[in-house]
Amino acid sequence: MIRRTLIFASLFLSYPAFAAWNPSFSDTSVLMTVGETRTIFLHASRSGFNTYDDFDPWTCVSDKKKVATVTGELTHERRTAEVTITAISPGIASVMLIEHGRHFGPFVKITVLPKPVRVTIASSAMTAIVGRPFMLLAIGEPAPLTFTWYRGHLGDTTQPLPASGEELIVTPDTPGRYSFWVQAAAPHGISSDEITIEVLPPPRRHAARR
Repeated sequence: MIRRTLIFASLFLSYPAFAAWNPSFSDTSVLMTVGETRTIFLHASRSGFNTYDDFDPWTCVSDKKKVATVTGELTHERRTAEVTITAISPGIASVMLIEHGRHFGPFVKITVLPKPVRVTIASSAMTAIVGRPFMLLAIGEPAPLTFTWYRGHLGDTTQPLPASGEELIVTPDTPGRYSFWVQAAAPHGISSDEITIEVLPPPRRHAARR
């Protein structure tokens, strides 16, 4: 009986689960877009009979730094640490821990999505004069984008215009209200914007008095 008790006690004290610090994170997965920064928290939870002085520092890193970078460290002075995640490019990465040069994990899944495509049209003037050119400029992100211009209301592709870049030069030949729209396209999405310009007749020339 005494022998059995001694064997059990020996196994109990030597089993890692009864003398370990275990990491846990406030988030097990994060969804981000390129350029976004997120803060999560790393916690040290104790199991067994060890004290906090027995805690070995942890350093957080990313397993794919081209997708996301991870910074954060938990030392003897704290039981909770901030972990900063910065999304770099589309893809999937993970938060890993380094302890005494050894990597552990993955603990947190990081999914990075591309930035959504956005475009707006700026004009050199909201009114124009017949026979005088004016410029429309498509301002979009993220680069690179492919621009396609149309005359008419948004969605009407029956009147494409001979411009494929971000600038469109228009020389109106008759007065009226004219709408133009642009579509900005990237491999991961599209966006469109419309603008309406009022075209005025040319100013009248007054005859010289004799």
